[in-house]
Amino acid sequence: METTRTRRAALLLPLALFFAAVNAGVIFLVHAEYASWRGLTAVALDPVHSAWSGTVFTLVIPLAVVSTVLALIMLLQRHPLLPAWTTWAGVAAQTAIMATSILMWPRWQQEIGQTKALGAAYESIMDTHWLRVALMTAYSVFVLAQTLYLLLQRRSPVPA
Repeated sequence: METTRTRRAALLLPLALFFAAVNAGVIFLVHAEYASWRGLTAVALDPVHSAWSGTVFTLVIPLAVVSTVLALIMLLQRHPLLPAWTTWAGVAAQTAIMATSILMWPRWQQEIGQTKALGAAYESIMDTHWLRVALMTAYSVFVLAQTLYLLLQRRSPVPA
């Protein structure tokens, strides 16, 4: 018989999957937006970059925080059918995502905002942002695998 804790843990996975997938989709769109900046004139770049920073604070950061919090909750509320290493791997992935997000891209974005030009900072973003896309995509696939594993384990007949 399932306990309340087990039921709650089972509900966390689809929720985490939803936010991880949305997060991966949004970061892919952000990457596409960055690529489109190449065609902008210096005059057009300033309002586009200003609008982008609004998107980061209202969409990108909140999604990243929710995904990270859900990974931490899953660590504390792990479903008993999921191996413990899977929740630790999820937290490690979220840690890598947050660390690279905080340590790498903000300073380059700040430089673009200050200089109002696409120079070395923009090239650094374009040379490394694929890492963020890959990490978030891999994390969402990982949570999908956890969800499917749990579904298959729960549907397996229990030996008598």
